[in-house]
Amino acid sequence: MNHHSSELIKLAKRDNNTKRPYLLVNPLQGKHIPVSPAVSMELFQKLCHKAHERYGNERILFIGFAETATAIGSALAVMYPFDSFYIQTTREHYPEAEYLYFTESHSHATEQKLIINNLKEIIGMTDRILFVEDEVTTGNTIESIMKLLNNTYSEMSMRFGIVSIINGMSDIRLKELALNGIDCIYLCKAHVSDYEARLKEYSYPSSLRKFLQAAGQYPVSSIKIGQMKNPRFGLRSSTYLNMCRKFTKKILADCKQNYNNSGNLLVLGTEEFMFPGLLAAEAFEREGIFDSVRFHATTRSPILPSGEADYPLHSRYQLSSLYDRERVTFLYNLKSYDTVIILHDSHAGGHEGLLSLYTALQYNRCNDIRVYEWSE
Repeated sequence: MNHHSSELIKLAKRDNNTKRPYLLVNPLQGKHIPVSPAVSMELFQKLCHKAHERYGNERILFIGFAETATAIGSALAVMYPFDSFYIQTTREHYPEAEYLYFTESHSHATEQKLIINNLKEIIGMTDRILFVEDEVTTGNTIESIMKLLNNTYSEMSMRFGIVSIINGMSDIRLKELALNGIDCIYLCKAHVSDYEARLKEYSYPSSLRKFLQAAGQYPVSSIKIGQMKNPRFGLRSSTYLNMCRKFTKKILADCKQNYNNSGNLLVLGTEEFMFPGLLAAEAFEREGIFDSVRFHATTRSPILPSGEADYPLHSRYQLSSLYDRERVTFLYNLKSYDTVIILHDSHAGGHEGLLSLYTALQYNRCNDIRVYEWSE
């Protein structure tokens, strides 16, 4: 199945961002918009196939960008035919971590970090580092990390590449990177054109932006699934896949025991924690115990919703983060579901975040809710 660019690129307006007022939303990657997990996985498989065609049996370290590309990066790492490594950048704080800091100037949350506790050792076991993004516009952020890595580990020789679903770089920029030995692999080219003018054609009524006062107690307890490792510290992709499968197996078993298992199911990831949820959702879809299964995730990205049919985001709920109660996060295009499974890896407990999420779900008549925590 070949994806047309109109399927993969939907234009949306960032909320209060003058540096880059537009955002390209991909409806099939399971971030902002609910999607069938099989559709996402098929898309990631195509991208993985392209990377494998280019790099053959090289040992790869895949670096997935927080937060939107964590599912894509993870998927590529576990789908790659040769055992590889995976690490994801983060905006969270881990007391035991040592970091390399870099910044995404156009983003709403500009500071990104790469945990380097195990990085040198992993680089020593790989032939190439591939940076994985949902969309690359200029490649400047990635280029600055390459320089940072080269400076930090100057004694090691590193080869790089950039893999994304959408590439919006100019031909001049692509040639410039190619001359420096950096390939760009992508499924779809975005030709940045009159984005800002097109966004003026939509109206963005504030009634579609909901901020609900979280009420009372959160009635659902998190079920902890332990002995899981944190991919932000880097790990072998086979190890990561086995943990994700174990996580999925426990959730499936619990649901089969405790659910009426019919109707439609939403599996909801949280911020940087996407791939284990996508894999669990895919397993539910395969089992066929629900009539339909959808997956997406909460996000830090503030985007304006619009009521127009050809605009991708039609509703926005402002939430408190499970990872930091002071942080604002969002959930888009929420509907009514018979069953909702929330998956997170917040060791902070996430009480306020869960409370605000629960309030938004109840507002949409989602009353059967379970919460599972990926816990170390």
